[in-house]
Amino acid sequence: MNRVVDTQTLRPLSPPCALDLAVDVGADGRSRLLRRRVAFPWSMGRGFAPEWPGEPILILPQAAGAGLLSGDDVEQRLEIRSGAAARLESAGATMVHRGDRGAARSQWRFRLREEAALVVAAEPHVLASGCRLELRTDIEIEDGASFIGFEGICHAASLSGSEPAGAWFAETRVRRFDGRTLFVDRQEAKADDAGRVKALPGAPSAFGTVLVLGPAADRCGIAPGALELPGVYAAAAVLRAEAGLAVRIAAQTGGALRTAGRQLVSRAASALGPAWSRTAIR
Repeated sequence: MNRVVDTQTLRPLSPPCALDLAVDVGADGRSRLLRRRVAFPWSMGRGFAPEWPGEPILILPQAAGAGLLSGDDVEQRLEIRSGAAARLESAGATMVHRGDRGAARSQWRFRLREEAALVVAAEPHVLASGCRLELRTDIEIEDGASFIGFEGICHAASLSGSEPAGAWFAETRVRRFDGRTLFVDRQEAKADDAGRVKALPGAPSAFGTVLVLGPAADRCGIAPGALELPGVYAAAAVLRAEAGLAVRIAAQTGGALRTAGRQLVSRAASALGPAWSRTAIR
């Protein structure tokens, strides 16, 4: 049995939260990790501290090499406190394996206080044939805070093969701290949807979404409608309740999806100010 431990105080935590982080502004004006609680399947260092006030701290958690197995159920939390800035990147793509224990589940909870800024540049999840993945993202955001994030899913093998395609369900919920829901986005692809997907223009096998919430959405330079990005189909739309905008991406390969997602995240992050230009998304 895996024991969940606070790496700073060695106090046991209640599972299933595997990653529990908080970023605050220190006395020197630079963002820093205030809380760092890490358990299997994650490991991570202290974060790459910003050189100047206003720059984001880089958080780079590393998942176990096996990825997500059938029946896994993991939860991650990240709080960005007032005026703090952070960039969260995954160290590599997460493979999702098939098995007889049901879906692999992963949930992220992000909390952004006033004037906070968070950029999430995740690697796509890679679906093995016959697996099922369930992703849930819960974002609590105050007025004046900005969130920019990319989430992607691709298939490890061609959808035209004889093996069943991977299935997935993704839900993103954005709300205020008072509990008011701004919007809920749900997507689902079943294993037998592969034939319809294959018939789409370009026969895509990789899909992603870029979210830009808060003031950054007004300055990011991404206009509603079709976007010109090499090798992918992408279109942007304004979200309800003036929460921001979303970009849908469909690509033939996971590599093309990753490139397009990173380009859009970098473009949107430039709206957060000059301090972000020194920490370009890789």
